Amino acid sequence: MMSWRKSLARRLRGLRSRPEVEPSVSPTPPAPEPTRYFYLGPDVALTRLTDGHHLFVDPQDESVGVHLIAHGYWEAWIHDVVRALARKGDQVVEVGANVGVYTVALAKAVGEHGHVVSLEANPRLAALVRRSVEFNGYSNRVTLLDKAATDITGPLKFRVSRANAGGGHTSVDSPIAAPGMTEIDVEAVRIDDLGLGPINLLRMDAEGSEPLILHGAIETLANPDIIVCMEWDILQMSARVPVGEFAAWLAGMGFRFWRIETDRSLTPLPLEAMGTLGGCEVVMTRRDLSAYDLHIRPPE
Repeated sequence: MMSWRKSLARRLRGLRSRPEVEPSVSPTPPAPEPTRYFYLGPDVALTRLTDGHHLFVDPQDESVGVHLIAHGYWEAWIHDVVRALARKGDQVVEVGANVGVYTVALAKAVGEHGHVVSLEANPRLAALVRRSVEFNGYSNRVTLLDKAATDITGPLKFRVSRANAGGGHTSVDSPIAAPGMTEIDVEAVRIDDLGLGPINLLRMDAEGSEPLILHGAIETLANPDIIVCMEWDILQMSARVPVGEFAAWLAGMGFRFWRIETDRSLTPLPLEAMGTLGGCEVVMTRRDLSAYDLHIRPPE
């Protein structure tokens, strides 16, 4: 039997170890966010995107690059629609890769049996894309061409900017010109001359050169199942072609038009709206888009 002295000692020890005030239960602190930005020098950095990919970027690029560094994404609503339009096994062509945001996303979407051909005329950006493709493990499903797609072949004058890398474009007397533009010589190619076969998806962001690119892709556009996703900027495009005539040319081949909305839905557009449409991204196809995981709004 326990003696009264031992019993008292045990009770006293229990009182000494008991806190005077019951501590409040504090929530578990959130796990720290993994490092997302790695500075590698004045000309290159590595940033982690919100979709899990890593991209090499230019820390001096004050347009796309700085947004990727700060936020980890670019044009999220367009990005999601483009991803939804690409399927496993698809053959995709991308014109205007910039630093490869869409390149790696499309490479993941098409899978190991699909392929992405990406064209980027700015040699500084093309070098970054090449490193990103390899870093993310997509070298076997991406072909990168350091060329400008247009309606001619041969040497071409191309304007680039370090501070606004996304503003590179073929040289024209355009009403839009970013400060600090310099002119370089690049090689121009026609998509029809690349010998790629049927293309499922053609994505373009070429600062107004999209009409010229499509005029160099007439055979490619003959594929009844092709989907085209492109920036639609009538101010930039009008420096190269009459936009109304360009839209009519596309409609004459059977293409219909949808605008990508910021809520990731698609709004059908009539042909007569295309000549005055504000800057946006459009989807053009002859296909029934109801088969895709997209919300189609009723016509305006």
